[in-house]
Amino acid sequence: MYLLVKNQREEFHRLLGSVDDQQREKSPFIKTPMLLEQYLSQARYNQVVIDEKSVPHKTFTVFVPILREAIRLDATPSHFGKYRK
Repeated sequence: MYLLVKNQREEFHRLLGSVDDQQREKSPFIKTPMLLEQYLSQARYNQVVIDEKSVPHKTFTVFVPILREAIRLDATPSHFGKYRK
């Protein structure tokens, strides 16, 4: 989660590569950040909000406000770009 909120997706993917497939699918501590990264990379911000409400453990809640701010900053330029054209 830390790597995601710091926008270090390459490092996130590098570390994720060291986790076996079975553990990725079964562990909510791995699966949740994987889903969030997928939503962020696809700009599916509405899905991120849904997942924030169902974090797998209370320790994830510390990342919620940071993630919201990152989404706000990431989404804003894309919306402005649509209207400038």
